[in-house]
Amino acid sequence: MYRKIMMTIAILMLLNMIIGCTAKEPVIKATADVADVKQQLEKFAPVEIAYDGSQLSEGDHQALLKLVEAAKLMDQIFLRQVYDKNPAIAEALQTDKPGYEVLKAYFDVNFGPFDRLDEDKPFINPEEA
Repeated sequence: MYRKIMMTIAILMLLNMIIGCTAKEPVIKATADVADVKQQLEKFAPVEIAYDGSQLSEGDHQALLKLVEAAKLMDQIFLRQVYDKNPAIAEALQTDKPGYEVLKAYFDVNFGPFDRLDEDKPFINPEEA
């Protein structure tokens, strides 16, 4: 029995290693002009929301931290719900390629590669243009 379990684990580890080592296709194959995306991004006004934490009890503060933690998880779930390729696109945007910081910022605002101000037109195309 022990030998079967160990053999199964070894096979799973080998499969994981093979799958992990395969070359990945570039996720982002085409993007809109960065200047256009920057112009769209400038239509949004950043707003900082502050609160007075001194008003909270220790229990309230801990509850608030849990709510923030839950909200971050909900963001990840929503990102997948919007478009199944969003996690891969978000990861691909984590680079220092010129213009990607603007694309990443607008991706974050729209929760995906579709411009909600321009009838959901894609500004990042994961497919061939």
